[in-house]
Amino acid sequence: MTDKKVLRVRIVIATVTFLVLFGTLIPLFKNWSPSPNTLFSFLLLLLSFAMLANGVSFLLEIIKKDRKYLKILTGILSFVIFVFILFPQDQDIRPIFRWIILIALFFNPILISVFSLLEFTQVFAIMRVYSFVFALFSGIYSFFISSFISRGYGNSEAGIGYMIYGVIMFFVSMIINIFTVSSLKNGIWGNL
Repeated sequence: MTDKKVLRVRIVIATVTFLVLFGTLIPLFKNWSPSPNTLFSFLLLLLSFAMLANGVSFLLEIIKKDRKYLKILTGILSFVIFVFILFPQDQDIRPIFRWIILIALFFNPILISVFSLLEFTQVFAIMRVYSFVFALFSGIYSFFISSFISRGYGNSEAGIGYMIYGVIMFFVSMIINIFTVSSLKNGIWGNL
């Protein structure tokens, strides 16, 4: 497959994944009362779903000749999170699955942010402001995906914890993204 064909298939996979994720919101609409705050949160959740869908599409990297294994890993981690969103777990989940989802939730937003940043800067001129934007997306993703997986909407303390986690992931992603943009010309990320 040429890079253009791979990109087209990736877009299809990302679109289908996003629609499936959107379908998980349908039960929430039964008790949903539209307001500026809930609408804004809903849009941010959709942004997080879009990022996750893009991450799942990285799995297609496996069919390319010059495979980028870190990108494939990002696709695998994204798929793990995708499965946990589709099939929410109860509190008695096995420890091994807890560790898997925790590892995925930590690395996934950073890796998606980095690879999205790299793809974005192939089309547009490299600017450090992109590092901030994608780090912000990473923080939003971390907050909403974590809370959505645990379905912890009614617990204010848990909500504060997810928010703190999102802020931490924003700063971690910012540092890594700035490093990525700075080292892009040196080709450090080319073979990953």
